[in-house]
Amino acid sequence: MRSPDPTVIRRAPSPESEPPGGKPVIYFDVSDVVEFVRSNNRLSGIQRVSIEIVKYLSRNTGHHDIRLICHHPTLKRIVWFSAEPFGSGYAFDHAEFCKYFGVQPRRAGAVKIRDYLKRRYASPIKRSFHGLRLRLRNLLDGGRTFARHRIASKRPRRLTPRNAFDVRFNRGDRVFISGATWGGLFHSYMDALEDAKRRPGIEVSLFVHDLIPLIAPEHVVNDVPEQFSDWIGRMCRLVDQFLVNSESTRRDLERFMREHTARAVPVRVVPLAHEFLLPEAGAGRPQPAKFFDPDRHSFGERRIRCEVLNAALLPYVLVVGTIESRKNVWTIALVWQEIYRRLGLDTPRLVFAGKQGWAKGAFDDFLRGTGNLDGYIRIVDRPDDAELAYLYEHCLFSVSASYYEGWGLPIGEGLWFGRPVVASNVSAMPEVGGSLVEYVDPYDPKSIRDACLKLITDDEYREAMARRIRREDLRRWSDVAEGIWQALTAPAVAKPEVRAAPAATGTLALAG
Repeated sequence: MRSPDPTVIRRAPSPESEPPGGKPVIYFDVSDVVEFVRSNNRLSGIQRVSIEIVKYLSRNTGHHDIRLICHHPTLKRIVWFSAEPFGSGYAFDHAEFCKYFGVQPRRAGAVKIRDYLKRRYASPIKRSFHGLRLRLRNLLDGGRTFARHRIASKRPRRLTPRNAFDVRFNRGDRVFISGATWGGLFHSYMDALEDAKRRPGIEVSLFVHDLIPLIAPEHVVNDVPEQFSDWIGRMCRLVDQFLVNSESTRRDLERFMREHTARAVPVRVVPLAHEFLLPEAGAGRPQPAKFFDPDRHSFGERRIRCEVLNAALLPYVLVVGTIESRKNVWTIALVWQEIYRRLGLDTPRLVFAGKQGWAKGAFDDFLRGTGNLDGYIRIVDRPDDAELAYLYEHCLFSVSASYYEGWGLPIGEGLWFGRPVVASNVSAMPEVGGSLVEYVDPYDPKSIRDACLKLITDDEYREAMARRIRREDLRRWSDVAEGIWQALTAPAVAKPEVRAAPAATGTLALAG
């Protein structure tokens, strides 16, 4: 975790030092972020949203105190942490984040250093030398070297959170849950919140990003729809207000409450941002080698990996997001095959940038069967923010032809970099793109093909579209934080309406 200055993160003040009758507290829940980071060294969409909102709220506390709250996976209880280190200028660092919250990352796929060295070096002398080098670097940088190379530590440390304090709710305190706290890991957390709600004056707000498991259960795995419906039903009984990211999500949530709950909870729309927060450039960047162009091969302080530079070497079109069936990746690949047949060597590359997802067997079969479409389709696995910014900035345009989105961050991010976007005309995506996007029907491959061909072959049209995008005043994360702040600090919301309980219908699910 990099703070605006290189100082060590300060410990949060002790609760005993707080004056009686202090400011009311807004507890910003980061439980799902902490749990996500244990298995992932880079943030995904919802987790990035949470961190960005914390960054802005932590510097605009007003008459309220901001604290981060989570159900700690080691302590097995609710604790709070200071939000001070997450102010303006914070940049996510996996190792420091885990250290601050006192959690041990899961090393899925990690290998022993002996096996790693055998795979890399044939010479025993080289294995000995590089083994000593890696162990020394790992010791000096607090474990980051082994984590970066996916090397298993011999004795994983059980971290003890040094910055955690027990939560003591008081009248006027508010809990804001910004992510998805559903599944077996969070049952005891929900129990504790329900117990806290029995005391007068405690309010709970939940940000609902989407209802994907209920709207599109064909794109999620295992028993996720059942778990999600149980959780959202429970939250309808617990929370005082819902915040949602789009009118589309509001309609989905209100429909769920009408059909499956006895309580109509107020819903407030706070749209997300188009803004992509760029990695900050450092003043003391070392001078490049003689033929190295820092503007072309780096972004801020971050060096771009060679596989990213290589994927972007030729003109390319970008698809950002988890590579899964809901993102319509197979259809997009088939469309590119048709474009390749028409344009031949003039076809731009299609670059998918994101982590590997699920339910995408047809897509994987296509790539294997066509040799990644003769190399015209490339995968950039888990790009960091600097690499993603580089890809957005240099693409011809981006494609977001998903079947369903609660918002659609890649659409807004593509616009933020002033590049045209091809996006689906369903769910919340038209709310993100407005009049700036080339819309398609995600269920009609010809629609996607025609829109992409137009932007590929008509340079004047594509760049005129880009110029119009760059003239727009797009939405920033400070706007999102301000909307959430107003919702959380407004006078107490009206008591939710209680209706007659609907008849039992078995598994709670909504048709698309």
